[in-house]
Amino acid sequence: MRSVVFRHVIGGRFLFAKPDVTYKGTATIMIGMLVPMTAVIILGAMLAYTLLPHLTGNNSYAMASDPGFVFPFVMGFLGMVFAVVTQIRINVMNLYSGSLALSNTMDIAFRFRPGRQWWMLLIWILGVVFYAANVLQYMGTFLAITGILTNTWVFIILADYYICRKVMRLAPTDFVEFRQEYLRSWNPAGMISLSLAVLIGALGVFHVYPIYYASFLSMIIGPVVNVILTAVSKGRFYFREFPNDARTNWIPPSSYQGPKPPKPLKCSIW
Repeated sequence: MRSVVFRHVIGGRFLFAKPDVTYKGTATIMIGMLVPMTAVIILGAMLAYTLLPHLTGNNSYAMASDPGFVFPFVMGFLGMVFAVVTQIRINVMNLYSGSLALSNTMDIAFRFRPGRQWWMLLIWILGVVFYAANVLQYMGTFLAITGILTNTWVFIILADYYICRKVMRLAPTDFVEFRQEYLRSWNPAGMISLSLAVLIGALGVFHVYPIYYASFLSMIIGPVVNVILTAVSKGRFYFREFPNDARTNWIPPSSYQGPKPPKPLKCSIW
């Protein structure tokens, strides 16, 4: 009986995702996560609003939005157990995702590979120290700008795939190259568009204009600037060298100025 999880051995390691998962598969996974998450957020807000009339004191709003208070208040002892389990779960996920992010970043930027387990240990130590120092009370502005950066980055990726690749045909759509030897160190179109959009969003965070528009402006300006710069550069920053082992049906347009895919070999029968 086959496992639901597809395992592929690459370099002696198990990967729990198919290498040829397309954007449609990724979008399906994202929607499958967003739908229940949205429902939980709405139900949580409704629960907090329902509890407010029964809470007294100056911290009633904070108490109504604190799961550590709400679950025991509503469910008693089971609520306390539930709160502890959810905190363990989210912190395990934070350790995993944080170590993955640091490992990938340091590998790509500095070729530094001490091992994922050491990055996880570092995150755990820093998390304990920062929590004890209550550093979160000083991170409101940083987290706001980080949220704007994340949203803008996702929208730039989507614009790049659906407009620059699919509509303008400036890069293949049947594969997205990730190997460093075939890629440029930096893509100016992406870096400039993301930096400019985050800068504009940061101005809203610092109340140069109403903060309510900051994220929306960034998510609009970033993709637009990326499409314009990619069109102006005519796709030359996608590849340093086109991978010879890539199977693609992509035919570059006449305006494309980057490395072109090799022509298929013609077979003749004598």
